[in-house]
Amino acid sequence: MATDTLSLASIAITAAAAGVVVGIGKVPPGTKHITLHSNFTYGSGGTTAKFYLQSSADDGVTWFDIAALAHTTASLRRMISIDLEVAGALATAADGTLADNTKIDGIGGDRLRLKYTTVGVYAGSSTYKLDLIYR
Repeated sequence: MATDTLSLASIAITAAAAGVVVGIGKVPPGTKHITLHSNFTYGSGGTTAKFYLQSSADDGVTWFDIAALAHTTASLRRMISIDLEVAGALATAADGTLADNTKIDGIGGDRLRLKYTTVGVYAGSSTYKLDLIYR
């Protein structure tokens, strides 16, 4: 399979948010690995920001976390690779509750989305961008 890239989300964080969903995208057929390139740019304010990459295996009816990234008051770039081919452990289909800075390999549906929650009012050009690289 060729490598495909998708910019799933690019958002300005300007207010406290609870369970905001952005950027629904399809997973290309034959995808074996998804690399997340996460870029949190801190401006000012706020206390915590949590971002969940979620997948759905039933046409978007039910969503479950496959990666969770937590941020506070510092800019930070991260890359994480999710292996869809590995035999994963049994995982509970949780929505917005996966432990901070973790991922689940071996599960995934045909679509992805980003869900986020922030505490406190971020300002001063606080942003978040998530790009996905499919292989």
